[in-house]
Amino acid sequence: MNPPIENNIKNFYLTGVMLVLAGTVFFSAKSIFIKKAYEYGMDPDSVMVLRMAMAVPFYALIYFLMAKPKQNAMSMNDFLIICAVGMVGYYLASYLDLSGLMYITASFERMILYLFPSFVLVISVIFFNHKLTLSEVVAFLLSYLGIVVIYAQDLHSNGHEVTYGMLLVLGSALAFSVFVVLSGKYIAKCGSVQFTSISMLGASAAVFLHYMFNTNTSMAGYQMSAYGLVFILALFCTVLPSYLINMGVKRIGAPRAAIVGTISPVFTVVMAYVFLNEVSTPMHMLGFALVLLGIAIITVAKHVHKAQIQRAAIK
Repeated sequence: MNPPIENNIKNFYLTGVMLVLAGTVFFSAKSIFIKKAYEYGMDPDSVMVLRMAMAVPFYALIYFLMAKPKQNAMSMNDFLIICAVGMVGYYLASYLDLSGLMYITASFERMILYLFPSFVLVISVIFFNHKLTLSEVVAFLLSYLGIVVIYAQDLHSNGHEVTYGMLLVLGSALAFSVFVVLSGKYIAKCGSVQFTSISMLGASAAVFLHYMFNTNTSMAGYQMSAYGLVFILALFCTVLPSYLINMGVKRIGAPRAAIVGTISPVFTVVMAYVFLNEVSTPMHMLGFALVLLGIAIITVAKHVHKAQIQRAAIK
């Protein structure tokens, strides 16, 4: 291979890895900023509404600057479906996650959310006739054993509210997995920038309706530091990573991006220790390790299965 061409390919690949890594780090900090906002007296409704109010202008601007609607034309039906998909992935999942963080640690929340690939697999089994492999079954058992270990430790330390928080975040992971399953077709059809922007605008509409009908939600009366935290959450933990990861996936592909993304819970655990003084016991570490191992096995098994299908099709 021509050295300049080879160098360009390496640089293109390295750029993709760095984009995914940056997006992963930003996403990993999300729960840290949410927990800090709660320390200022904010509640899940206020954080969600303020976060979206600050994020939606950026999504609208990026849509008009970067999206190519003429090249990626869509029907009104597709537009409405993408909005609905966004409501599931960015409104429902977000609200359940924010609510759950009132009751559990940021580290535990990230581990539960990290189970979403297993939910995607379950949906594939139920609705798309996917046959579970032995490695996927082992991965399931390891992942959920890890969650049980962490849950038992936190239940002993923090009481029964941990159960409520865990169920809320599990609901968030399930909602996000539904979003992932439904989004693939439309990302391929209209492009990642256009899909991300439209789905976020749909979610924003749901969030603002939530605000209109919830008289207990207030966006005023907080310290300026609280608004600063939510602005960071909106820009650096919502807008930027959603585009960075999509751009990285375009360069290195979803399988490699998934592998890079496995570092997400590690970043959250470290940041929770540094910024929130969350203590990780040996039992926590064991649970974290089991979850990471289980999801890593699911990720690898899924892509090996795809490769086998492709080779069979070639033969």
